[in-house]
Amino acid sequence: KAIHFSPRLDFVPLFDREQLEAYYRARRLFDQRLRAPDYQIRFLLESGDLVMFDNCRLLHGRTGFDPAEGLRHLQGCYIDMDGPRSLYRVLRRRPGGESSDVRRSA
Repeated sequence: KAIHFSPRLDFVPLFDREQLEAYYRARRLFDQRLRAPDYQIRFLLESGDLVMFDNCRLLHGRTGFDPAEGLRHLQGCYIDMDGPRSLYRVLRRRPGGESSDVRRSA
């Protein structure tokens, strides 16, 4: 099971009034949890830093900034998981298997 959450791609389900009220209550609670500092990890990236994560397993965002105080340059690169998974399977079939080229991370 998964929660696919993207406010910019959001839509309101076709619910009756009672279901819609429950939907909005749940959504407000979810939003409060997302914004709660206890559920956040914040860090400042320096020039040259790289962050990689599974876009489907992690909720992520950026904070606001004042452009008068400096520049912000973010560059995204997205890959689907079919390529890396296929490469992993191919490398596992090589002589020496998993212990030689690729180790599955926990």
